[in-house]
Amino acid sequence: MTEVFRLTPVVGNYYETVMATSKVWNSRITNWQYYTTNPYRYLGKFVRSESRGLGDGSTYWEIYEKDGVELILEYDYEGMTCLRQCDCTS
Repeated sequence: MTEVFRLTPVVGNYYETVMATSKVWNSRITNWQYYTTNPYRYLGKFVRSESRGLGDGSTYWEIYEKDGVELILEYDYEGMTCLRQCDCTS
């Protein structure tokens, strides 16, 4: 298992995504730690985020650009969507 992180992307930086397969409460740092056995998927350059709705009925997604095409990353309800910044451009 690999530890993964729930990051807030920065416009213009490049990212990969992966779904965490488990999370564990760490009382020492008083926060959740996320882990996965899944492979990362390259998203491309972060362009912007969008959301609709309020409260429990809200939806949030991010738009990335890869090879001139916009890709949409929708976040899961359980909060297991994780990101990793990378130096790759393709």
